[in-house]
Amino acid sequence: MHKEISKSKYNSALTLLVTIALIFLVMTLSNKFIYPHSAMLADTVNMLFFGFAVYFFMRFQVNAFEYCIENNSFSVTRLGNRNNPQLLLSVTMLDIENFGKYDKAKCRGTTVLNYCGEAKKSNRYLFNATINEKRYTVVFQPSEVLIKMINEVTA
Repeated sequence: MHKEISKSKYNSALTLLVTIALIFLVMTLSNKFIYPHSAMLADTVNMLFFGFAVYFFMRFQVNAFEYCIENNSFSVTRLGNRNNPQLLLSVTMLDIENFGKYDKAKCRGTTVLNYCGEAKKSNRYLFNATINEKRYTVVFQPSEVLIKMINEVTA
């Protein structure tokens, strides 16, 4: 059995402060420059930016993903809340196809499942799998140990 967690390596408090500062900056600028011309447009810009900022903070700072290989099965679990982890994916190691570095060409014609804990694109790997007669591409950020374990099975 092998387990590892992929999560953001940035300081959560600092990221939260930067996010709040950006929200206030956008709100101030839109109220100063857009509001005199169109109040509805300024409010729309403020709401959209607030929504995107909260989404990206939650997606890349609060959520973490656990990759687990156990009993010849690969699973991904979301660890957003300590009391309620959610199993997102479970496939047998034999169902993993085309494992390798991230390449956009391998994603064509499939549904992409992004289970990366960091926003930056370094160290992204993917594999294709067929689940319930539907093709998926799973994008994740494994460690060197996990890469070797998957390569041993899929080679």
